[in-house]
Amino acid sequence: MKDRCYNVKNKRYDRYGGRGISVCDEWKSDFVAFQQWALENGYDEKKTIDRIDNDKGYSPDNCRWATSKEQSRNRSTTLSVLYKGAYYSLAEVAELSGVPRDILSNRYRAGERGDRLVRPVGEDWTRMVGETNANAKITAEIALDIKQRLAKKETVVSIATSHGVSKYLVHDIKQGRTWKHITVDNTEVTD
Repeated sequence: MKDRCYNVKNKRYDRYGGRGISVCDEWKSDFVAFQQWALENGYDEKKTIDRIDNDKGYSPDNCRWATSKEQSRNRSTTLSVLYKGAYYSLAEVAELSGVPRDILSNRYRAGERGDRLVRPVGEDWTRMVGETNANAKITAEIALDIKQRLAKKETVVSIATSHGVSKYLVHDIKQGRTWKHITVDNTEVTD
C-alpha cells in the first residue's frame, strides 16, 4: 500500500501515488493503528484492502476489506447501470436479473436501458428506431431531408456537413442500415 503510493520505482506508482493517492498520516506512521483498524473491520486473509472511492486515498473512512470479485466491481473503469432504483456494475445486474453479462453488454452498447436492458433472453421487443433510440443523433425530419437529398444525388459529405453529422451516418442511411422506417416518395424529389 505505501510502496504503491510513495515509491516512484513501483511499477504501479503511476496509478496510485502518481495520481495523488496517499496513505493517511495515522496509518503511514503507525502500523499498530492500521492493524487495529484492520482487525476491527473484517480483515481476512482471503481479502485485500479496497478503497471505496478510487479517487481518494487509504484511510479508515475510505477503506474496506474486499474479495477480488468485489474489487473488480469497484474499478474506475467499471460500468455502472441503474437497476431497480440503485446503481450496480453490469456483472451485478447480470447476477440479479439472470440475463447473461455478454448479452447485457451488447444491449447496453446498442443504447438499451431500463426494462429493455434486463428483459429476459428471447423476449420479443421492438427495436428502438429513429427518435425512440436514446442514441439517435438526428430527428426524423432530418432523416427525411437526408434521404430526399440522397435521392437527388447530392454527395454524402455535403449532406453530412450541412447537418453537422458524420458522413458515416449519412452513408448508413443511404445503405438502408438505419432510419429504414422513414420513406421518401420519389415523385416529390424528381423535379
